[in-house]
Amino acid sequence: MELLGTYSISRIKNASYEIIFEIPDNCSYNLQTTPGSYTVEIQLKNGQKAPSTNFNTYNFTALAAGDDILIEFIQQEFATSLSTMKTKPIIRIYI
Repeated sequence: MELLGTYSISRIKNASYEIIFEIPDNCSYNLQTTPGSYTVEIQLKNGQKAPSTNFNTYNFTALAAGDDILIEFIQQEFATSLSTMKTKPIIRIYI
């Protein structure tokens, strides 16, 4: 099981999109942004060893810089090592 549940992307206007995603309720996330690039880092909360089956929904607006938007989800690899992170999925939207 990955930490990222379902996710969706909806166009708001030509160069802006709403990103909606779910993560287990015993996880937290950190959103890092630079123009046109968004990184969502997801990890288990302190003291947790495995993700919950209950999910919370979050969202943010992504704005293009130039002619594209890059969105990366970086997830903690809890099954093998709580200190290992993997980037999955990577989404690129061309405007």
